[in-house]
Amino acid sequence: IYLQRLCEKEPRLASLLYYYIEYGKPVRQSREVIAALKIESAERELQEANERLNLHVENSPMAIVEWDSSFRVTRWGGQAEQIFGWKDKEVLGKKPLEWKFVYEEDLAVSNVIEKFQSGKEVRNITTLRSYKKDGSVVYCEWYNSILFDKSRKPLSLLSLVQDITDRKRAEKEILELNAELEQRVAQRTAELNSLIEAIPDLIFVVDSESRVTYCNDIFAKAMGFEKKEEIINRSPTDFLAQEQAEQFIKQNREIFHSTQPVHKSEAVIFPNGKLYHLDTIRVLLVNDQQQVYAVLGASRDITELVKIRQELQARTIQLEIANHELQSFSYSASHDLRAPLRAIEGFSTALIEDFPESLNEEARDYLKRIHEATKRMNQLIDALLALSRVARTEMMFEHVSLSRIAEEVVEELKQRELQRRVEITIKPDLYVEGDPRLLRVALENLFDNAWKFTSKKKFTKIEFSTAISSDDKVVYFIRDNGAGFDMAYADKLFGEFQRLHSTNEFNGTGIGLATVKRIINRHGGRVWAESEPNVETTFYFTIES
Repeated sequence: IYLQRLCEKEPRLASLLYYYIEYGKPVRQSREVIAALKIESAERELQEANERLNLHVENSPMAIVEWDSSFRVTRWGGQAEQIFGWKDKEVLGKKPLEWKFVYEEDLAVSNVIEKFQSGKEVRNITTLRSYKKDGSVVYCEWYNSILFDKSRKPLSLLSLVQDITDRKRAEKEILELNAELEQRVAQRTAELNSLIEAIPDLIFVVDSESRVTYCNDIFAKAMGFEKKEEIINRSPTDFLAQEQAEQFIKQNREIFHSTQPVHKSEAVIFPNGKLYHLDTIRVLLVNDQQQVYAVLGASRDITELVKIRQELQARTIQLEIANHELQSFSYSASHDLRAPLRAIEGFSTALIEDFPESLNEEARDYLKRIHEATKRMNQLIDALLALSRVARTEMMFEHVSLSRIAEEVVEELKQRELQRRVEITIKPDLYVEGDPRLLRVALENLFDNAWKFTSKKKFTKIEFSTAISSDDKVVYFIRDNGAGFDMAYADKLFGEFQRLHSTNEFNGTGIGLATVKRIINRHGGRVWAESEPNVETTFYFTIES
């Protein structure tokens, strides 16, 4: 073997040796010298090569283990001691199971010993768990190869061993992380499915061919299926009428060419034959490569809402008719009713002025009463017209200062009776969102009410402020120290022409508080009153608009 390797490297030396061996004749002295020099040089190079090889082996990051035909260790080099902890003198000549070097079950699974001893070719990579000298376990990859002689008889088994413990540990950690991640994904998926199933809308996902790839139970049942699994991968033509299916497919195709969500309300006939009104929004689904792969849709059943809307439209028409009739009545009240009143007032006045000597004192009193009654009737007509305008006026919402309106109203009241002793307190910075014209009318009536019913007091006290209700809402109030009323009649207080005091005591039409109630109701609030006769009266109201 040595000469063969030498001759492969030096062809001229091979020819020389062949001549010498074949013919048994000496060659010329020069050739013999050359041959001797060649052999010496080759031996030196071979020795250097062996030294370099041994150096590479010992410095190799892998362990090098060689076994004889009895599977005993004949070589223990490379990083074998560093990996396993045993020195070569502790393991040479031993079989692997004699010092519990590897797991017996791993060695059996690898089937290396049987193949080696049977003379079969072995060139494989096997992962074995091995015991280190300190008793710990190390995972290694074994690169095994059988060395044969010329007659194909196995000489030894050469194993290159690499420590993969860190890699195995990392793989285990990755597997554990993957398992944990899969568990979390499964949990989140279950939570998402539960959330989707709890949504009362019809949820569906379709591909580019409009085949259903996902849906919730509500959608499946609406399409005539007991379970959502039965509708997966089905085309709309499988569960919708042809016209409805074509419309469904068309809408899905349109969204594939759009970059924005598509929102649409439509009437759909479900497989059960009923007509439903749906409010549907469709959005595109994209993958990590920003490629569109599906359409997500959510349809809300607005059938009842459409029905209510239609009823509201019908009621609106009825209200418009009623408003028109009310306007006609207002016109009639403003013109037709005033005409006879003007005649009565005019003739009664003419009688007093034209026939002063013909009328006795009693007749004059009757005519005066007629005149006052017509005047009061005119006031009632004006109040009714004002009340009807409150109901018809279109509201214009603004940021309104109730404090400022109250100050203006109080200043007007003071100018009427400069001699009155009054103490009026108005809380500053009271703001609401509402119609400034209507809110002024409401405050005018409330302050006018307080001013009127405190007129018989020597000292008038009126307060406008706020309080907090039991449900944490702001309540506005106007409190006075006037005549008050019996709370047993409080339910009549805000009705039209309902008066708790006679006109002889306090004048008025009985429309003011009814007007206040309508204005507050139009602002989404409510109004009520509390009173103790001759002590105190408080009117409360809320604004919810």
